Amino acid sequence: MSSLNKPIVARIIEAVDACRKELVELTRRLIQIESITGNEGAIQRYIADELRRMGLPVEVWVPDLKEFATHPAYLPVEGLGFTNRPNVVGIWKGAGGGRSLLLNGHVDTIPLEPVNAWTHGPLSGAVENDKVYGRGAADMKGGLAVMTMAVRVLQGVGVQPKGDVILEYVVDEELSGYGTLAAVMRGYRADAGVSLETSELCIQPACIGRLWFTV
Repeated sequence: MSSLNKPIVARIIEAVDACRKELVELTRRLIQIESITGNEGAIQRYIADELRRMGLPVEVWVPDLKEFATHPAYLPVEGLGFTNRPNVVGIWKGAGGGRSLLLNGHVDTIPLEPVNAWTHGPLSGAVENDKVYGRGAADMKGGLAVMTMAVRVLQGVGVQPKGDVILEYVVDEELSGYGTLAAVMRGYRADAGVSLETSELCIQPACIGRLWFTV
């Protein structure tokens, strides 16, 4: 960032505090758009429109299963398809001469059932005692809202990074993780990346990994 002196830091903190209601409302809206794995089309259209309103160039594309077969990380997943399930990427272009940052989040959730077990409806986005309720609130529509608002806040205070900031909204994390693989194969790279999964608000520089096997 250019000249992050104390006055600019103070302006950023003030802007973050001021956007609290906007952040909560964006989180609630994302929760209210049902996006169970396999049905991510509506939420991706909404996110793409939000990014365009922020003035970002946006790419929307449907992953191609045939392309996956050429990647060493690919394993066949029964019933997998991507019709009407696009990835969305927005790029906040930097001024130049700096390192890039990629922020990644998945838009799909696990199913809503059992619906009668919810105190607040799974798609309600209800707010009670400073908590937002609904399917995906933590995993990970809250994270999607945060990464979006982070760029919006910095835009608002006039701080422009030297390097690009890539906002990556991917599908099918709950089943295969191939939404992110599709973005990798699309050529999206950065000097550093953060997945906005739940983490107790801490950067976790490690991954538990994943093992696939057939019985």
